[in-house]
Amino acid sequence: MVLLATEGKEAFIGIPAAQLSRVTDLSSPTIRVDTQEYDVKLLNPGARVDTQSRSVGLRYQLPEGADVLEGQLAYLAFNDTIQDQGYWVPLTALIDGLRGVWNVYVVGENSQVERRTVNVLYANSEQAFISGAVADGEAIIASGLHRVVPGQPVKVAE
Repeated sequence: MVLLATEGKEAFIGIPAAQLSRVTDLSSPTIRVDTQEYDVKLLNPGARVDTQSRSVGLRYQLPEGADVLEGQLAYLAFNDTIQDQGYWVPLTALIDGLRGVWNVYVVGENSQVERRTVNVLYANSEQAFISGAVADGEAIIASGLHRVVPGQPVKVAE
């Protein structure tokens, strides 16, 4: 038997240790669960790094009446500016490669599809910021990757 509370619901958020002071100093933190945003209260400032996820766990008190279920994903909202070189691509442009690396397909020389290995530096629910074997001006195939293979000749739509 598992006993679940109907009141005093909490959200557990894992953050990188480098962001700890910045996140715990938020004056009015908000958490998104599904499409609903909630104003929350930080219950603990985080005291240790989890050895599995390498993140610091923070617990937030959700408001009474929050319509959430145990196990739903929760996202802490905060802005962060990072100076880095790379490209934003839609998540649909990413394809998994060998040994856990990510790839994108580009239209290369002779208008043929080429597979390029990239590093996913940051991601949100719609886009990923990548760096790697992609150059300025190259056409990245943004979706429909299941319809093309490396070496296939393609025509870029205008």
